[in-house]
Formats: sequence, structure tokens, C-alpha cells
Amino acid sequence: MMFPTYRKPFVGGDTHRRGTATVVADLPAYRILVVGRESMLARVLVHESAAQPWTAHLADSATEGIIDALDSGYDAIVFGEHAPGHDALDLLREASDSGVTIPIIIVGGPCSSEHRVEVLRAGADDFLAESVPVEEMFARIEAVLRRRKPIASARQHTLRVGTLELDLVERRASYAGLDVLLTSTECRLLALMMRNPGVVMTRTIIFERVWGYRFDPGSNRVDVYIGHLRKRLGAIGAAKNWLKTVRGAGYALGG
Repeated sequence: MMFPTYRKPFVGGDTHRRGTATVVADLPAYRILVVGRESMLARVLVHESAAQPWTAHLADSATEGIIDALDSGYDAIVFGEHAPGHDALDLLREASDSGVTIPIIIVGGPCSSEHRVEVLRAGADDFLAESVPVEEMFARIEAVLRRRKPIASARQHTLRVGTLELDLVERRASYAGLDVLLTSTECRLLALMMRNPGVVMTRTIIFERVWGYRFDPGSNRVDVYIGHLRKRLGAIGAAKNWLKTVRGAGYALGG
């Protein structure tokens, strides 16, 4: 990946030039999710984010990125094709199946024109080569973000099943006028169940979608967190059968 020779990259918006740098007018603050914590892409985006109209947050894998994108109100996903968990086409299919609607920008290595076309037709909003200069990469990310207004409506961050509500930003569950704050993991777990009301979710599905890596059959982590979540909901008056145990199968949400 190439680096510019000056430190103030182009950041879009209403600008005028002073020599090689760009002076930027006030821009909205966006939140982007970068998949691949250890990648050069992540290091560049996070290191340079102070000079950009966004803040960059990291996810370790594509699966974790999908979960975070659904739960945390991001404005775009930037995915390096070499990030662990999936390739670009897998990510785009999973994002579509999971209901992710925010823009997805793919950054990939040398590839054929046919592959780039396939990725774009699969739903990517842009495809950038890893060798692109950082200034151009930033400008193209900003171009995608400018086409999307920053998320402002609280309604987009709220899930509702019957009288149970979950605020994904505040990580707050509400029932019958009472609220309880959840941990990040509890919030992801409840969000998964609320997006699939009445559907039996196996321990494997829950583990891989909430924690983002392969399920260990010997682990009781899912059962422990289901217990924690039942106690949280019980504290605001929700009956235990909101999270039902389906013997031999898993768990289901129902009122």
C-alpha cells in the first residue's frame, strides 16, 4: 500500500487548496467499521482517522463485522479481502442475508476485472486496489459516505418484539416502562434473538454470531449468557419464558 508524501490527505467536502495540502470545511462525523484488526488497512485508517471526517472502529473478522454493523449504527464497512473469516463475496452475501444496509467498501489485492465486477454486482459500493495511494482511498471512502447521511434517528437503533424493546446504541432493554442496561455481549445476544422471534437458535448459531468464531461444543458460554440475560430481563419484569429453552435444540425468543 502506497503512502502520500505529505500528512494532510484529501478529505472531501467544500475545500480549497494551499500548496499540496487540503483545507477542509466542517464535515459531518461518520463512523466506519474496519474488518481485519491486524491488517495494514486497519492501521492506516485508524492512524489517519483524526484528520478525517470519520472515526474508525475495528472488528477482528467478517462475522464480527456483520454483527457490529447490525448493532452499533455504523455508516460504512471497509473490508480488506485478506481479513480472516470470509472472502469479499462471502461477506457481501452474509451482509445481504442479515439485513445490513450500510455501504460496504472492499479493498483487495491484484485481481482480474471479472472479479472486481463480480464483487460490485454482489453489492459492494466500491472496490479499491490495495496499491491505491492513501489519498485516493480516503477520497473514495468519503465519496461513498457523502452519499449517505449520518445516522441520526433513534428509531433505526431500536428493536421491538411485543412490549420488549432494545436500544442498540445505549445497550438498554425496556419492558413495561422499566429499563436495564446490558453489557455489549448481552446486547448482541438479545439483538440476535429479537431479530429472529420464535425461531429456534442453536447454540452453534448463537455462539458464532455473537462471539464471531467457531463454536466449541465443550463450552457452556451460551448457556451462561442466556442465564445472565434472563436475570436482566427478569429485573424489569419480563417473564423467564421470553427466552425459552428448546430441549435438545437451543433457545427461542417469545413473549
